[in-house]
Amino acid sequence: MSSDMEQFINLILMTEYMNNLLLGGKNKLRENKDIIIALEDWSKYKDVQELINLNNKHINNAIREVLSNEKFVKEIKENTNIDIDKINLN
Repeated sequence: MSSDMEQFINLILMTEYMNNLLLGGKNKLRENKDIIIALEDWSKYKDVQELINLNNKHINNAIREVLSNEKFVKEIKENTNIDIDKINLN
């Protein structure tokens, strides 16, 4: 069984934004390896707000996309204990 944060980070990585950023061209993955490093150890985050507090514009843009995607929101609500109403991206 995976943790709430692992599931949320997997959703981040499934966004169109992240796919374009990381896989959208030659060397994109290498150029943005800091994002992969930040997201690879999901166990170091106790909640989504800690991810937001990294102040990484790419991660935060992907979180916005997750929260605006009905399928992803349904997944979060049904399979995690994450309260999306408490997520503050401002």
